[in-house]
Amino acid sequence: MNIFKKIMASVVALTFGMCAVSSTVSASMNSTYRKGDVDGDGYVDNSDSAYLNNFLSGHIASPNDQVSQRLDVDLSGIIDQHDKAMLSNMISNGSNPVYLAYEDSSYGSGVPAQSSSAIYYRKYNATNGVLVATNGTYSLSPLNNISTSSIDEPEIMRSGTDYSNKGIVGLNFMKNGVGFAGTGIIIGSNKILTAAHCMFDTKFNFPAYNVTVDVYDGVGNTPNTYSAVNYHIPQAYYDASDYTPVNDYAIITVSTPFQDNYIMNLGVARDILKANQPSSVYVNTLDGTLSKLCVFVTGRWAQMWTEEGFLKSGYGNDIMNHDVINFSTWTYGGQSGGPAYVETEEEEKTVIAIQSGKTQTYSVGQRINTDVLHFAFNNPYL
Repeated sequence: MNIFKKIMASVVALTFGMCAVSSTVSASMNSTYRKGDVDGDGYVDNSDSAYLNNFLSGHIASPNDQVSQRLDVDLSGIIDQHDKAMLSNMISNGSNPVYLAYEDSSYGSGVPAQSSSAIYYRKYNATNGVLVATNGTYSLSPLNNISTSSIDEPEIMRSGTDYSNKGIVGLNFMKNGVGFAGTGIIIGSNKILTAAHCMFDTKFNFPAYNVTVDVYDGVGNTPNTYSAVNYHIPQAYYDASDYTPVNDYAIITVSTPFQDNYIMNLGVARDILKANQPSSVYVNTLDGTLSKLCVFVTGRWAQMWTEEGFLKSGYGNDIMNHDVINFSTWTYGGQSGGPAYVETEEEEKTVIAIQSGKTQTYSVGQRINTDVLHFAFNNPYL
């Protein structure tokens, strides 16, 4: 029985086990900006830190291209915790002003805009697969008010994690009497991000039940297993009549809290990465003789297995669009829901997509975008 259906005619089916609202801060129309001045007021101070924190914690709507570049303090092409660290250092040390030119790229330099209308979600009991009685369906409305007056810390780690044992977990679940396996990403004290198709089969309308989570405490060690409480999927994914990588994201909650050093860092890849240039921040790999940003995947295959590749044109004939990111990294059965990530030489990792599916020539993942951040970190129904 297959969980993956057609992405397009050339898609290779995988087994079931593989599983705008405008900103209140307007960008300056000048050709340059002060590095670290995220909110565009001419200063580098705590309001810039608050703005960046609010973006990463899902409390911000749709930054335009110039604001997106200012959020990307280290100009790595990915807005994440490394930008927070650099900005914090600049504020603490009172660094001399450095002015940078805004990018002029045919690829655009921004990030996906938040959806302009409410997004609906479904919440299921992870034990029996039944829609929960209270708030079983709910919506998250577009964000209208963006505050820079307070710092809202997201539930993500301040340093790297070891992919082989902590932040990446194995998932076990049943569908229609058959057992399957997948992968998840710890993103909060009780939250696991994964692929929606692991939790719900849209072709046969089979919800997952008896969902458990395997957390590894060392390479090859026997995992600790936890029972999941609930899981949430987008209504748009539920409504799909067949598999699609769009809206293929879900969150599982557990009752036993994870330690902080188990929590992985999410980052939003900017469209500028479509240029497929090497990174000065993250590890690169060779595509023939060309150096490109390396995209790693890790997931449940013979326990935890890591592969590496690079960004590549794929679903939608693009490297990335509003919803998905495509990469050459090979994936295996059971890795669905696992992270597609970049990492520094110090092995600090940033997840930029959730593994979804593959064809003969590329893999595809749900892009971490503003809608995913809102769902994960600014969701009162979790």
